[in-house]
Amino acid sequence: MENLTKNTTVFCEHFNFHGTIEELKEHLEDIGELENFPKVTVKLSHLEPFMTVDDEWLIDLIQREVEMQGCDNERSSEHGDEMDKVSEAILEHITIDYKAIMEKMPRLYYGERKEIQINLKDF
Repeated sequence: MENLTKNTTVFCEHFNFHGTIEELKEHLEDIGELENFPKVTVKLSHLEPFMTVDDEWLIDLIQREVEMQGCDNERSSEHGDEMDKVSEAILEHITIDYKAIMEKMPRLYYGERKEIQINLKDF
């Protein structure tokens, strides 16, 4: 488990709360529940990109569009390897600055699945 500090970001479902451990402690003090709930169950949360855009994402997007248009069945050969050739050609002849895209990608807090219990008196 990572080192927890008062600035660690958490979700606390019991109190419908998201913020730092310090803010959670202050929130419980404000609503008069800190004495009743010195220990709470939380999920750690991390700031992550909304999605990852890369070569795989681009090809998947193109393949879904081809399928949606029905071209994959009507225009494919018996071998059905046209999409592989299309993907190869696209990746060979385009240049996309994925790093620049990812730098502008919205970032959101996502919680871990695992819950942990913390003692707010430790913070």
